[in-house]
Amino acid sequence: MLRLGRAIRKNSPQVIEFADYRRRRFNWNFLTPLNESGITRLTQMSDELNQAQAELRDFERTVLALRLELENAHAESDARLRKSAVAAKAEAAQLESTIVALRDELEEARAEREKAVQQAIAASHNEIQQLKATVAALRDNLEIARIDKENEIERAVNVSKAEIAQLHGTVRALREQIEALTAKI
Repeated sequence: MLRLGRAIRKNSPQVIEFADYRRRRFNWNFLTPLNESGITRLTQMSDELNQAQAELRDFERTVLALRLELENAHAESDARLRKSAVAAKAEAAQLESTIVALRDELEEARAEREKAVQQAIAASHNEIQQLKATVAALRDNLEIARIDKENEIERAVNVSKAEIAQLHGTVRALREQIEALTAKI
């Protein structure tokens, strides 16, 4: 709305809408005092203006409420995103520590297995050495026993030969005695 002059008040009948001013195209008759239909029209326009301003305020409030709601939704979304990122980082850290622990456990088990294999190899090597020593000792004992047996057999043969020779000598002597006796007879 356009005000003309400083002395005109807001509610005075001389207040004229700018659109009317343009329509009249410098028609100076519009400055004449308004009649009742003009006042009614002005009141109606004022009510429409108030209603339009009220609607505008409602729209502004709605826009502000929607903007606030949108900002809250963005903030909640960002908070959820940050929270899920923190949870994902925590889970990743936990998985990483689990992987490290499992890797350490695996290395420890591998080392224990290697140690057990080495101990088994050493034990079997020791057992083989002991068995070889036992076999060598048994072979030596067997050789000694064989030699002793051969010596005993040789001694027994020699004793038998000596005995046989003695018996042969005795038999000869007895034959000679028998022959000498038979020859005397």
